[in-house]
Amino acid sequence: MEYLSGKVGTEESISEKEFFEIYHNNIKELSSKVNANTTIFTVIEDYKKAQIILKNKNIAIEDEFNRYIFSQILAKIKSIGIKNWELQSREFILYINYLFEEVSKKNRITGEHFKKVFSKEYITSTKKDVVNTLYTAISHFVEILVNTHQYTKTTIEQNSRIGSTYFSELKEQYRSDPIIKSFESIEDFLNAIIQKIIEEGDYKKV
Repeated sequence: MEYLSGKVGTEESISEKEFFEIYHNNIKELSSKVNANTTIFTVIEDYKKAQIILKNKNIAIEDEFNRYIFSQILAKIKSIGIKNWELQSREFILYINYLFEEVSKKNRITGEHFKKVFSKEYITSTKKDVVNTLYTAISHFVEILVNTHQYTKTTIEQNSRIGSTYFSELKEQYRSDPIIKSFESIEDFLNAIIQKIIEEGDYKKV
């Protein structure tokens, strides 16, 4: 991993292109797992530190939504498991906050919806089978996001449809409950990312 904070701290200037190339390469290390010291925590905190250094130098680099780090964060939340949510889980809360921050760069309202359905209040007051359905719905999208290089377009479309089916189950169970807005916002957000992947052809070609 190349530390962005170290690079921007020692060099007078850095182009936006170079900045995001380094950031993207660090995120790729997360997927390849070539370096055990490269974690979501180190990549995100280094990125944040670099942004602060640049700001102090009056250098503006757009802090845009990054679907690759979003995918890694969501996959981490899935691996921790919202079905077995621990009230005092610092790790879970940390990654929920990372998720909220990243999603909010693109759509703050959807960020709030993610935070709501992953909140202590919602998870602990909701029936286990409903929480399981939410977990399963999100899991199908996570599988796409972290395996685009292995999945064909057909597989991606099939998985996204299955994920949406589980979201439909959630909305059917709640009907007039305001939480439906959260499910709809999250589903739309995830499907928009999947559509972008398909449009860019970022998947396994047969």
